[in-house]
Amino acid sequence: DVYYRIYLVVRDAAGLSDTTFRDVLPRTSSITLNTNPQGLTVTVDGQPFSAPYTFSSVEGISRSIGTNSPQTLGGITYTYAGWANGNAQTHTLSTPVNDYANTANFSSPIVTNLGPVEDSYVRSGSGGNNDYGSSTQLLNRNNSISKGVYFTYLRFNISALTTVSSVKLRLYGRFDKGNNSTAVGVFNVQNQTWDENLIRYDNRPIEDPNVLTTTTVTGITGRYYEWDVTSHIALLLSQGKTSVSFMLKNTIVTNNFIQLNSKENSANPPQLSVSGSTNRSVEETPVEQDLPKVEYITVNPNPADYFMELKFLPELTGKVVRLVHVSGRVVKTIRLTGVNRQSVLVDDLKEGVYFLQVADGARRHSQKVLIRRSGE
Repeated sequence: DVYYRIYLVVRDAAGLSDTTFRDVLPRTSSITLNTNPQGLTVTVDGQPFSAPYTFSSVEGISRSIGTNSPQTLGGITYTYAGWANGNAQTHTLSTPVNDYANTANFSSPIVTNLGPVEDSYVRSGSGGNNDYGSSTQLLNRNNSISKGVYFTYLRFNISALTTVSSVKLRLYGRFDKGNNSTAVGVFNVQNQTWDENLIRYDNRPIEDPNVLTTTTVTGITGRYYEWDVTSHIALLLSQGKTSVSFMLKNTIVTNNFIQLNSKENSANPPQLSVSGSTNRSVEETPVEQDLPKVEYITVNPNPADYFMELKFLPELTGKVVRLVHVSGRVVKTIRLTGVNRQSVLVDDLKEGVYFLQVADGARRHSQKVLIRRSGE
């Protein structure tokens, strides 16, 4: 607070005196600083304040106005984009005659939701040799071996990513019945060649011993649950890995199941939600390293534009071929009906990187396919 106080002292001939004063107050203006989104931090004369922040300042007095970057709010990291009036990130403001307001704009990272390329579950007991790869639900339960232990497996293609700031495994699920609650742990699986239609309880990939993260699933109301796997994905990317597999395991014994939507479910499928990522260009995106180069089926032309011709050995007739976007989303399924060749229209697909995948017994084959429009 700045003001002047003027004193007047009056003294008479007898030596008696009296004192009075008047305050001369300065003219002030109200300064309001905000952020977009609200709740981030601004600085005034080097001190941080949560926005929106309003204070009074004397006209003509210089104030240092600024903000920090990056900032995290609600688990999302934001970077400074600019003040609304174009000022520098930290600048000097000479307090104006009129009230003043300014907003620091921040940009949030683009969120990319990757779908799994493979997901299934395995169980012990009488159903241990069943194929659950086409099920619309993934089941998890911790119980005795005889009653049935259920584990969920998922694999994601991360070959398009180079760096990330936040990665969350998001699964939509609930208990099938009862007022149950249990922590569900996510474990890393090093094996990247398992097939959702071939995985069984006895041949299941073994998970790493240490849990990556846990989240508690409660009740019978379906919703998305999240597991933060940022540090794990960042580590894999630094090691040059192009895919990641997870196994889910309940920590508490229950008689009831946790039901999770699979990628075959038309609503609320699994997601690897990535924000703050930088991606490789189409030409830089590598083929999945965990799958052998295709030998029994070829694509021509490659790059394809509006159609492609598949040539394959007769033994593959009747097999189902999947065309998978680099994000992990299955965009087309094709049943091979010809003797050794078949034409496929891809005019409904966007330009980009895809993987042609076909399972032949215990072997699985994959080939990278580029779709690029001629003359566009």
